[in-house]
Amino acid sequence: MKCFDFFDRVKAWVKEHNTTIAALLKDATDRKVTKNVYQGWHIRGNLPSGEYCYDIAKTIGVSCNWLISGKEFKKSMFTAPSTAWWWRTKMNFARI
Repeated sequence: MKCFDFFDRVKAWVKEHNTTIAALLKDATDRKVTKNVYQGWHIRGNLPSGEYCYDIAKTIGVSCNWLISGKEFKKSMFTAPSTAWWWRTKMNFARI
């Protein structure tokens, strides 16, 4: 994953909605992040902190996952383990 993809997605959204990055940051972060800070992240190749990433994604109307990686995570990745797994684990601890 390249962090520049994040900035490319933000730039594409800004261009599509005929606004500026400064206006987006003002709305998203309540003036906590300026355009200079944003450009510093971009130049250094750093992603914004989770808080700012969430704020930007929320303002744009996408998920943080999509904004960072370009894909959505499937819900099945986060399902609970099966009861058979839990039962085997419980039985192994009971033998100790």
